[in-house]
Formats: sequence, structure tokens, C-alpha cells
Amino acid sequence: MKKTLFIICTVLPMLIVAQRKPKIKGNRSVIEVRESLPAFNAIELMDDLDIELKKSFEEGYEITADDNLIDVLKFKVQDSTLIISSFYTIMAKKKLEIVVNIKNLTMVTLHDGKIESDDIISTDEIHIRTAGPSKVKLKASGFMASLNMEDNSYADLNLDVDSLQLNMKHRSDAKIYSATGEKVIQLQENASLDIAGSTTSLDLMLLGSSRYKGEKMQAENVKVLSTGSSLARIYAARQIDLQSQEDAKTYLYGEPKIIIEEFTGTSQLLKKKSD
Repeated sequence: MKKTLFIICTVLPMLIVAQRKPKIKGNRSVIEVRESLPAFNAIELMDDLDIELKKSFEEGYEITADDNLIDVLKFKVQDSTLIISSFYTIMAKKKLEIVVNIKNLTMVTLHDGKIESDDIISTDEIHIRTAGPSKVKLKASGFMASLNMEDNSYADLNLDVDSLQLNMKHRSDAKIYSATGEKVIQLQENASLDIAGSTTSLDLMLLGSSRYKGEKMQAENVKVLSTGSSLARIYAARQIDLQSQEDAKTYLYGEPKIIIEEFTGTSQLLKKKSD
């Protein structure tokens, strides 16, 4: 037993150190690099890098950076996914601008870093996944969008889609504007959502200590399940079906028909005046 414990205590720190990336500082000699890439329809960002997406007629990337930083960046297309990573942790630089030119895009995955775009991504479907301390800021239009967030990730999205599916957990945080389409939203743990726009149908599930700030999301019909110590600010124009459990609190805006299917524990429903 002592021998096993000794091996664990000896090897584990070595493995942790081995997994750490070496550090690098830019040499302040700035150059520009442009490269073409094979076709891809998905992007996966692995490391703490800031990426700007631009619509183009062909795929590729443009880098303006200290010249000793160019070779530490890796762009690999595998199974139609562009995987972006860094061999080193970049500690300092004079300049590091990375632009990825996209043609068709259906999925964006972030483990770290930031992806943003001023262009509107037009596609049938767009799927966004965020984890770690990553951040994403995008505009998209199409038939369907899905967003899955975890850890401390953050999203700022403008979505013009017929259907939105949203699942957030841990301490993820999102700010979304979506003017059309049905919406299915699930918030867990300490997730927080600030959403505005309009919808004919909103299906909302709030668990744990999640927060839903949706008084500016003008929904016609709303179905809500709130549990734990969750807090919701909901606008409903026509009808709201409410299930509220434990210490959940709901602030209701609008003048809808109210159907209470379940109201247990110390649940609260408070009627608020719309602006």
C-alpha cells in the first residue's frame, strides 16, 4: 500500500508537469501570413486564442503576428473540421490577429479562447458548443440553431432561426437576441441567460440556481418547469403553463391566461407590469 501511494505521489506530479505547454513570448517583429485550407464546415478551437471569422469564397486563414509565433499555431482539417491549436502558451506579443475565412459553417466548438464574427453566418443549421473559459460572439440565420454551454463559457449571439434549442449548465452565461422561431431552453446549476426577441412558443426548464432573464423575450405561449432556487423573468402574451417546485421564483410580465399545473414548496409567482 505504501509503495503504491509512493508511486502515485511521484508519478502524478510528473504527469501534470508533462502536460503543461511550454511558454513563449513574441519577438516583436511582425509579419503577415496567408494560407489556403481544405474545405471544412466545422471549427474546433482548442486553446486560448482569439479567432475572427470572415465569409469568403474559399477557406483559409490570415495571421498578422510576431514572426516567431507563426509556427506555434496549428491549423488542421480533419473529417471536415478545422482544428485550431497552439503548441505553446503565448505569454506576450506585439500583435496576434488570426482571421479564418469560411465558406460553409454548421458547427463551432470552443474549449478555450474566443471566436467572433461581424458577418452573418447563413446556414441551414448551426450548432455551437462552448466549454472552459471560452467566449463566442456570432450572428447566424437559418432553420435551426442549437447551443450547448458548460463551465464558465460565455456566448453573445444574434440568431434569426425557425427553431432554437439551448442547454446551459455549470456557470455558463449567455446573452441572446432571437426574433423568430420556437425555443426550447434548459438551464441547470448556476447557468444564466439574458434573452430578448420574440417567439410563438417557449418551452423553459430551470433547475438548480439558474437564472432566466426573459422579460424582453415576447412569447405567445410559454411552458415552464422551475425547481430548486431558480429565478425566472418571463413575458407571456397568450398563455403560460407553470410547474413550480421548491424555492423557485417566477416574475411574470404580460397579460396571459395562467394555468398552474404544480405549485409546491415555497414557490413564488409575482405579477409584474410590462414596460
